[in-house]
Amino acid sequence: MKQSFEFVEVNQNNKYILDNVLEYYQHEFNEFYNFFDDLNENGRYELMSTDKYILDINYNAFLIYKIGKIAGFIMMNNCTKFIKKGTYIAEFYIMPKYRRRLF
Repeated sequence: MKQSFEFVEVNQNNKYILDNVLEYYQHEFNEFYNFFDDLNENGRYELMSTDKYILDINYNAFLIYKIGKIAGFIMMNNCTKFIKKGTYIAEFYIMPKYRRRLF
């Protein structure tokens, strides 16, 4: 039987998980784009702020789970540039293990 993904909204209690996966996302994308080329003095990437995704009603983030394991995240907002109303996907990430696989 095919297992589907589960989406769990990010809130104050699980925001640290989003922050952790976001750092892995930044590390992986650095190989291709050099957006995050330097580590800070603590040996970590400077993370983009995720506070607005739990504090601002125009922003939402969801952790994506597959069979109870963290598979990625999606960060969205309603601050579109080219249309008057809609939802914009700001960041989307699926861990390599879960990409292009049928379960």
